[in-house]
Amino acid sequence: MQHPVEPLPVEKPIEPSGLLLTPVSPSSLSRYDNPVAGASGALISTVSANTRLRAGQAHPRLFQQIGNGWTKFTTPEGDTYSRNEQRRLVTYTNVRVQSSEQWLLRAHTQLVELGRTKDPQIAECEAYIHIVLETQVTCKVEYYFIDVATRHPFWVHDIRMRDLGFPDFETLDHLKATLTPEFWVHIEYFAVHQKLEKAVEDELIAIFRHGCADDMTSFGSTFPYSAQECREHLQTLEGVRRMFRISDSYLR
Repeated sequence: MQHPVEPLPVEKPIEPSGLLLTPVSPSSLSRYDNPVAGASGALISTVSANTRLRAGQAHPRLFQQIGNGWTKFTTPEGDTYSRNEQRRLVTYTNVRVQSSEQWLLRAHTQLVELGRTKDPQIAECEAYIHIVLETQVTCKVEYYFIDVATRHPFWVHDIRMRDLGFPDFETLDHLKATLTPEFWVHIEYFAVHQKLEKAVEDELIAIFRHGCADDMTSFGSTFPYSAQECREHLQTLEGVRRMFRISDSYLR
């Protein structure tokens, strides 16, 4: 006897805004799967005689003010994202499209209002919001917030770990161990505007030094890198520190 198949729940926009707010994790973003975008302006087919290019002109600018409080950042890989400084909002959505910008700001306002009941300071946290599907009357967005102090993402809705691709957890320490790598994925994807204090690099160097010593002095070390690999990473990290120190912080 065949049992009737229960229909999947239909997602409905949150009324009356027309917004559907979907929690996601930083590691689920399709940053490296996005199609290559075509040229956004008119193409030029000729080069004038005796054209000279300034040194460094071929390199993209790391950031560009694009109006309405938005700044476009270019990552070392050539990817771009936009950030609203006042709202601490980052997105891959094209904010030059007026309707998309309005949906983003409305989504951020609604998310902050939802989260403010438990965290009055939530507006101070960085938020990622991206439009997945937009129509004239509805908009589906994906989002997460970032807690920089404790280094993990969080959401203003209840979530099931499996829905975000995470294993279930037993304790809050277990949950933190799962979510902390997601914080660093976010930093990697939205790196250009970030400022990391020297203490963060001190911590990373200390971890590799500990891992090196652990691999050299124990049988079957649980550290994921060998002593030789640790030394190579340490050489790189300490070399970068010597070359690119900027006062007491680093601008990525």
